[in-house]
Amino acid sequence: MAYIKRPDFAGTIYEGHMTFAIRTFWICVMFGIGALALRGVGMEFIILFIGSIWAIVRVVVGLVRAIDAKPIQKPRGWTI
Repeated sequence: MAYIKRPDFAGTIYEGHMTFAIRTFWICVMFGIGALALRGVGMEFIILFIGSIWAIVRVVVGLVRAIDAKPIQKPRGWTI
């Protein structure tokens, strides 16, 4: 949905939110692939736990900033 709506938000404070959401999705996919790679040694739950906490924090921060009509400062970064 963020890919579809991204052009509609170009030039607004919400443009960074779309980039932030897209990056969050793809980084979560990378966490999932990493978990699959570690499945053979039984370490997938650690990666999934860390990735889940990271994703939840990013989603909550993004939603709070959107509700407050504030832009995301570094939408292409790993941190918040």
